[in-house]
Amino acid sequence: MKKIIIFILLLFSNYLYSQDTIKKSLIIKTALLSWMDPFYPVIQVGCEYKINNKIGLQIDFGSNFYIQDFGMKGRNLNNRQTVKIKSEFRYYPHGKQFYIGVEYFYLYSIFNEFNNKYKSLDGTWFNYNSARISKSIHIPDFRIGIERGEKIYWDFYCGIGWRFGNVKYSNIENKTIIPENPFIESFIPINLNEGSFTTLHLNMGVKIGYKIF
Repeated sequence: MKKIIIFILLLFSNYLYSQDTIKKSLIIKTALLSWMDPFYPVIQVGCEYKINNKIGLQIDFGSNFYIQDFGMKGRNLNNRQTVKIKSEFRYYPHGKQFYIGVEYFYLYSIFNEFNNKYKSLDGTWFNYNSARISKSIHIPDFRIGIERGEKIYWDFYCGIGWRFGNVKYSNIENKTIIPENPFIESFIPINLNEGSFTTLHLNMGVKIGYKIF
């Protein structure tokens, strides 16, 4: 009986010790490159909550703000509305710095386009004077990264995944048929193809963060 009690006490003390070694933390972050994205510029902020020293959960939210045209002909970026939402599961094999992550990324953007062309769902090409375009994209990806810091954190990462998207055209004005495809089929920009698409997704970036606790 005495041996059983000692064994239980040892197990309990080991459990308490393991709980003491768990380091929970909360880090507020912002993605620096998201401010400079020429197509989907947003102010993106988020936080990472570390359940222990090996598991982290991160969520980000971004929305657009007033920017200049950046010289892109015909595109009224000031009327663009964009939302980005990201959620990520992270595993730190060594308890710090290097991590492996799985992320789900959702993007929705709606904007005006002027004096351009597009390919409709039935394969017909049209010219138009103006149109309202909406694009939704779902991206699951796998990534690796390095997070360093004590109070101020730097988070460098790169990843690969797939884009599953859909493009819709509405409010089209002065639409006229184009007799022939104006592009080489394999090099048609995604925005000019109405309907769904799937493409490879590569990404890299950097975030800066501040540790709350």
